Amino acid sequence: MPCTSRILPACLVISLGIVWSGSSVASAQVIVNRASTVGESYARGMADVVRSQREFNLMNSQANINAEEARRRQLENDLRQTEIFFQRRAINRQERFGDYPERAARNAERAARDSERAMIRYGQAGRPRRLTYSELNPLTGIITWPLFLQGPEYAQPRQTINAIMHTRALQEGALSLEEFQAVTSALAEMSSILGSRIREKNSTDFINTRNFLNRLDYEIRNPVS
Repeated sequence: MPCTSRILPACLVISLGIVWSGSSVASAQVIVNRASTVGESYARGMADVVRSQREFNLMNSQANINAEEARRRQLENDLRQTEIFFQRRAINRQERFGDYPERAARNAERAARDSERAMIRYGQAGRPRRLTYSELNPLTGIITWPLFLQGPEYAQPRQTINAIMHTRALQEGALSLEEFQAVTSALAEMSSILGSRIREKNSTDFINTRNFLNRLDYEIRNPVS
C-alpha cells in the first residue's frame, strides 16, 4: 500500500525497523576458521608437518651448539688447571732442591709426558660417551631403551636394532656391511620419528633421548668393550 500523508509516520517506523533488523543479522554472522574442503585440510596438515620439522631442526641445532660451547669451555678450563698445577709443582721443587741439570732434565721429560697425556684426554673429551653396562649388556646385546623410545611407533626400528646388537655381542663386535647399514638406517628412522613428536616432550627429555641415540650410533662403530 503506498504511503500517503496520513500514514507516512507509520511507514517510516516500519522502514527503520527493517533496516535495523538487517544490520543486526549482518553483525551476528560468525566466521568459522576451519577447512572447508579436503584439499585445504591436507594443505594445513602438511604445513603443520613442515613447521614441526623446522622447530625440531632448530632445537636440535641449538642443543648441539650449547653442548659444544659448554664442552669447549670445560676443556679450556681443564687445560688451564693442568698448566697451573705443573707450574706450582715446578716452583715447589725449585725452592726445595734447586735447579740441578739432571733434575731439570727429568722434570722436562715428565712434563712432556704429562702434556701428551693431557692432549690425548683433550682429544677424547669431544667424543660421545660409550653406553654403560646398565644401558647395553655387552654379553647379550640387550639394550635398556629410554622411556620415550619404548612406544609402539618405534617398535619396528627397535626390533631391528635389538636383533643386530644381539648378533654383534655373539660375534664379539663383528658386523657385516649389510648389518651395519641396517642398524644405522633403523637409528635414522627412530631419530626422524623422535623429531616429528617433538611437541610431546620438554626440551630436557628431548635432548636426553637424542643423546642416547647419538651414543648408540657411536657404540656400534666401536668394538665391544
